[in-house]
Amino acid sequence: NDPEAQRVASDRCALCGFSQLTWEPPIYYCNGSSCGMSRIRRNSHFFTAGSNQFHWCAQCYGELRDNEPVRVGEHVLSKRDLVRKKNDEVQEEPWVECTDCSRWAHQACSLFNARRNFNEDVPFSCPDCILAKRRSIGNMAPTARKLGGKDIPHTSMSKFIEEKVLQKLMKCYSETAKAEGIQLLNVVKANPIHIKVVSNQEVTHVVKQNFAKRFGQKGYPTEFQARSKCLLLFQELDGVDVLLFGMYVYEYGHNC
Repeated sequence: NDPEAQRVASDRCALCGFSQLTWEPPIYYCNGSSCGMSRIRRNSHFFTAGSNQFHWCAQCYGELRDNEPVRVGEHVLSKRDLVRKKNDEVQEEPWVECTDCSRWAHQACSLFNARRNFNEDVPFSCPDCILAKRRSIGNMAPTARKLGGKDIPHTSMSKFIEEKVLQKLMKCYSETAKAEGIQLLNVVKANPIHIKVVSNQEVTHVVKQNFAKRFGQKGYPTEFQARSKCLLLFQELDGVDVLLFGMYVYEYGHNC
C-alpha cells in the first residue's frame, strides 16, 4: 500500500492516492403540510420539482389535488410537474486531467476552479506542476492575496455579534491566565475570526394550507413579509479563511 505507487496508478488520484471520493448524501425535507416538514428517509421515494429545489414525501404528495396550484413560497407549481425519485443518490467527486503531466486527480484535491476552467479548451495545471514551474524559475514567493472573510464589509448586526464573541474570548483568556498563573500574553489564543452578513433580502412566508383554513376566518393572513439574513463565521487557518459556522435568521415586522 505504497502511497506513491497508488498515485501513479491510472485509477487513483494523482494527489491523494485514493480512487473514488463520495460525499455525504444530501438531506431533503418535505415541503408538504401534513408531515410537518419531516426529513425524507434514505432509500425512500419522494417527489420533486423546481430543479430538485422542492420536495414532497409520498404522504403529502398523495394529498395534493390535481386541479389546485401547489404554492411553495413565491413559487407556484402543479402536481403534474412533480417527478418521482428515490433518495438513494451517491454524489462522487468529479475528476480533472492536468494539461502538463496528463495525470488525473479529484477536482477538490487539485483546487480546480470551474469558473476559470469553464471548458476543455482552457488549460489546467495541477498543484504539483505549478510548484515545479515556480521552482524552475526560482519564484517561490506567495501569490497575490485573495479576498477573504475579513474583506467583507461589516453591517451593524455582524459588527455587534463579532465584538461580543471577541469579548467572550478575551474573558476566557483572562480566566485561563488566572487559573494557570501565567501572563495573559502567554495564553494560547484562537486564530482570528470574522463574522459577516453575506445575504440580506426580503422574502415572503406562505402560511401552511391546513393552518390557513383553520384560522383564516379569524383574520389570520395567508402570508407574511420577512427579511432573511445569512451570517457566517470565518476563521483564519494556515492563511486560509475557513467557514466554521453559518446561520439563517428571519426578521418579522410588527404586523406579523
